[in-house]
Amino acid sequence: MGVFKEFFDLPAEDKANLYFEDSKKSCRLSTNSGYFDLEDVHLWHTDSRDLVGTCSAQVRKVAMKVLELINHVNGLQVFKDREWISVEPISQALVVNIGHQLQIISNGKLKSAEHRAVTSSSHSRTSAAFFTAHSDDCIVEPAGALISASNP
Repeated sequence: MGVFKEFFDLPAEDKANLYFEDSKKSCRLSTNSGYFDLEDVHLWHTDSRDLVGTCSAQVRKVAMKVLELINHVNGLQVFKDREWISVEPISQALVVNIGHQLQIISNGKLKSAEHRAVTSSSHSRTSAAFFTAHSDDCIVEPAGALISASNP
């Protein structure tokens, strides 16, 4: 969370240097899509720090409640050594599968996992998937600091 505080503590003119209307930019600050009046959902503006802080605290409370409500039912499997292996649920925890993009950026230090969800005839379970995506013209490549002669 420190990086967010550091960003919001920047002078407005420094934050303005990071703002671009061009949705094709690979990294940009965006307060909305540029079609604010036409959108059903509006993103917060950078001057809404108090509102964001209050909302963040509420989101944390909701997240903790979600963790309490999770019924730890097996269903996630990963493919390893040419076989499907069940992932045992851990109390008050969520599983985060990283994707191929993070594997590329980490230059293979993190591995994306081939995985699947299986059903049970005796227990119900719910899965939720969330994805992030880069702009169409963004080049995804290993971070320079993670490239070396032994790990090109």
